[in-house]
Amino acid sequence: YTTLFRSIAATESTWFQVWSDGKSVFSGVLKSGESKTFAAKDGARMKTGNAGGIEVKFNGKPIGAIGARGQIRTVVFTPAGAEVVKAPPVVDEG
Repeated sequence: YTTLFRSIAATESTWFQVWSDGKSVFSGVLKSGESKTFAAKDGARMKTGNAGGIEVKFNGKPIGAIGARGQIRTVVFTPAGAEVVKAPPVVDEG
């Protein structure tokens, strides 16, 4: 039995959504200075529309930059740690 905790603090207005143990638990905008904390038993996932506008901590420790301002990023949390999911490359079909 593992409980994962992560906290998200906004440095500027940022939309994000969090799924804990497979269920959506939050979807909305955090304004600069606001923060939220989430827990999960097995794992969690977060998607943000402004990766540079939030600071993410996992079990009390910052995970570092997850992307630039305005970038869409997904972060997966497991008992082993937090991982930023790399976006697939954009294919130019022109």
